[in-house]
Amino acid sequence: NLTPDVITYSTVISTCDKTRQWSTAIAMLARMKDEGLKPNVITYNSLISACQRSGQADEAFALFAEMEADGISANLVTFTSLISACRHGDRWVTAFELFLQLTQRGLPADPMVFTSLISVCQRSAQWEQALDVLEWMEMAGVEANVRMYSAVINSCGHAGQLQQALDVLDQAREKGVNPNVIMYTALIHACKVANDVPAALGLFKEMEREGVAPNRITYNVLLAACDSSGKVLEAFEIFEDLKEQGVRPSMRTYNSLMGACVNAGQWSRAFEVYGTMQLRGVTVGLNTFNCLMKACEASKDLKRAISVMVEMRMAGVTPGVEAYNGLL
Repeated sequence: NLTPDVITYSTVISTCDKTRQWSTAIAMLARMKDEGLKPNVITYNSLISACQRSGQADEAFALFAEMEADGISANLVTFTSLISACRHGDRWVTAFELFLQLTQRGLPADPMVFTSLISVCQRSAQWEQALDVLEWMEMAGVEANVRMYSAVINSCGHAGQLQQALDVLDQAREKGVNPNVIMYTALIHACKVANDVPAALGLFKEMEREGVAPNRITYNVLLAACDSSGKVLEAFEIFEDLKEQGVRPSMRTYNSLMGACVNAGQWSRAFEVYGTMQLRGVTVGLNTFNCLMKACEASKDLKRAISVMVEMRMAGVTPGVEAYNGLL
């Protein structure tokens, strides 16, 4: 015969937040109000967080409007969740409006707010705005960490702004932040986008000198850079290093290695790599077979192209337009 109170409902809604059950959380809010209980800022913060975690940005902003209408003032936690919700749906302008709003209310921006803002810039490909956020952090006396610098580098890299990404690396070092594997991988990806393989290889060697161990993502990004530029010799050297480090190659690893062979005109070698994939039981996919079809097309080997199409069907992979174009 116990009656749930605001704390009870808030606890249940908080659990919904952690388990990303946003619809259940909203249902709890409705039930709470039906019983005459008034939600507080903690209740709404959990609700907004549950929605943003689940990618329900519209619901999060509707709850924000509702809490304001109920006379409940948003706090820093509220604004942080709302800014994070802006990662969904390219709402970077809204994120900056929210940041301006929290400063106008006299709320001191903390590292979590800035992290969320940089994340929005990264998702929305707004590299210039990401650089602005770094400046605002310095003005506010908030120190950026390796995660923040990596996200800004990622934003610059995706936009093809390699020099800007390298400048951010220098800035991080000046602040005493040592690059980790995530930051180096973001920089190597920036080199890939800018089609600067020598710079990517230079950063990879720098990682080794600094004692930063590359992971499979690092190797895959580096191999992808070699793939697009046809640097087959470098690709196989990287592949050998990967094996020596005990990193297990993935389908993407092999696809990039095959791509480097094709782009370098070494079509038979691409099929040798494919044979290695089969021997080691690596799952093959559409990109694997598309790469083989490119090799057949470039070498004008119709018989082998037909064989690849048959193998594709046998592997349960449906050929796409690219495969049929190669065959034609």
